[in-house]
Amino acid sequence: MATRPSTVPYRPQVGDLVVYFREGHLDFWNSPARCQKLDAKLLPYIATPSLPVAVYGKVTGLEYKVGPPTFCTLKIQLLQEQAVDDLDAEEEHALTRRIIQVQYHDCEDVPDFIVLYSRYRASLRRSLAIGDQVSVLFDEDQAHPAEISGFRDIKPTSRSANVSRQLARNPWKSITVAWTLTEGSAERTEEMVSPWELVHDSNEELDELSPPLSRNLLTIVEELSDNPEFEWFVDNVDYVDAYPDYLLNIAYPMCLNTVRMRLESGFYRHEAAVLFDVELIQKNADLFNVPGTAVPLAAQELVSQFQQRMAAGGEQEVVSRKRKPVTPVVRRSTRRRLVQTNGESSDAQFVQSDNDEDDPEFDNDDDNDDDFEE
Repeated sequence: MATRPSTVPYRPQVGDLVVYFREGHLDFWNSPARCQKLDAKLLPYIATPSLPVAVYGKVTGLEYKVGPPTFCTLKIQLLQEQAVDDLDAEEEHALTRRIIQVQYHDCEDVPDFIVLYSRYRASLRRSLAIGDQVSVLFDEDQAHPAEISGFRDIKPTSRSANVSRQLARNPWKSITVAWTLTEGSAERTEEMVSPWELVHDSNEELDELSPPLSRNLLTIVEELSDNPEFEWFVDNVDYVDAYPDYLLNIAYPMCLNTVRMRLESGFYRHEAAVLFDVELIQKNADLFNVPGTAVPLAAQELVSQFQQRMAAGGEQEVVSRKRKPVTPVVRRSTRRRLVQTNGESSDAQFVQSDNDEDDPEFDNDDDNDDDFEE
């Protein structure tokens, strides 16, 4: 699980301002490497055939699902302004009621078709020309040297300033690069890439928490981790040896130490993303345990205290209470039997009921059927 920030692949967070590319999503859908559990009914370019090549929105919802591979459903609320120049002129970006849902996971040989707006905007500010030496980013920010050998639908004689404007019309795989020969390479090969796949200068605007806010949230997480009531949530569940079926039910494990490491490394881009991860601890506890038992109740209290501390700017003290002995109660509809360990039962070993319902947050929006204006 990633705990450090990276440009590639895109790891979605609630609060992200993003650009969605229709053509890239089509490449993703046609890839044999994609998860076969994805729902074709949610494809935005099918529901709305007039969808522009690039759509600007804000991630307002995120839900992980068990794969393989693990994938997520992004709820992207569209911005009122759908042009780069208009977006740059606005400090606060107004949201519409229009929502698209995108099922997404990192997919081999398919570039990100959802990109942070800041990254996309930086890529369009760069002047590019045939013969430029560039570096292309791959997974986990590995950079590979290459040379620009052409542009899609752009004349070779075009000036650099015009190239960037023309690339913005349909940027997906709009640049042809020739890979720099390495030792043992027989011949030079070419590949189509998108502008945001190139390494850009250090002046690129970064989305990150302010240092004071990050330190404050880190203090809250550390104090909650020291509370004996929340010791269940400090580290990830041992899904290798103790609970081998955990990942059959939990798509995205989360713990306080992961939140701490992410805060320390600058992983988070928004305060809402930190809260999402803490709330995910509770969701996982609710999903894997019988409701009303010790673990879900403690997880509920964890989220409550975190939210209170956030609202108070971290000034409240963490409430510490002694945990009461609990006699587990297993419902008949649990997916597996209670595992016995040395004659004692553990609440963390219970699994959700088969009767769980889908999250209403991701119900289809009735306003989504309207077409975009051409």
